[in-house]
Amino acid sequence: MDIWTLLEQFEQRIPPESLICLGGVLLLAAWLLKTSLGRQALAQSRIRRHAMPLWTILPVFLIWTLPPMLMMGLIHPWLKNLENWQQAFAGNLIMSVSSLVTLLVVLFLGHQYYARRLKGFGLGINHLGQDLGAAVVNLLAVYPLVLVMIVVVTLVQQGKNGPDYQVQQHQELSYLVQFNHAPLTLSIVFLAVVLAPIVEELVFRGILQTTIRSIIDMPWLAIAFSSAAFAITHQNKEHWPSLFILGGAMGYAYEKSGSLWRAIFVHALFNGITILSYLTQPM
Repeated sequence: MDIWTLLEQFEQRIPPESLICLGGVLLLAAWLLKTSLGRQALAQSRIRRHAMPLWTILPVFLIWTLPPMLMMGLIHPWLKNLENWQQAFAGNLIMSVSSLVTLLVVLFLGHQYYARRLKGFGLGINHLGQDLGAAVVNLLAVYPLVLVMIVVVTLVQQGKNGPDYQVQQHQELSYLVQFNHAPLTLSIVFLAVVLAPIVEELVFRGILQTTIRSIIDMPWLAIAFSSAAFAITHQNKEHWPSLFILGGAMGYAYEKSGSLWRAIFVHALFNGITILSYLTQPM
């Protein structure tokens, strides 16, 4: 029996996903032991100094969310004449433009109000490689918890609605399965892996979490607030528990390192892995 046959048999008995989850569980267990169940994990984290007024949070959210809704309402009569994938593509273009505008606004606020400008905001570029490596470790450690929450929600819903019930897919992921058009696929990948991680981390971690932390000086509570806000801005309520856990990991990455890049990388890697799993699944 050659080595390849042995590897095939090993993969059949223990799928690679199980090994990844096992590695994540071991990392999480080591972190819990090292930090006294997380109580000492952020003992040395410092409040980021800024002079941003509290009221700026609301305009940022409105700039991010209101224009796409208005634009979609205005062009709705025109969209009805397009194919379904073209309607989805047009929606993604509008969301991309809105996200870019929000990105510029938040970068301006960070530059204006944070000590040391954008570097104090968490966008220094001196340790990008270190942040990427740490993001991989952070995501690996939290991934089993995210999967557990998905399983728990599925079991609860199956108990209410029957054993055949399945948690609804994110709309963009369903587009990947339904439509095989390169422009739409590229727009989904660009939004999910590039724009959304950057903008959402700037908004929820960079502005919201920092503002809450500066008021209450309790890092884990600030992380919980920003994670809850991050979760409930997504439409599907069944995804909220797992998104809250993921948001907690990204909030921790930001508080621990002071780098928004670390949180952005965690977010982008998670979205990228999710999209890749859909693109490679058998049709």
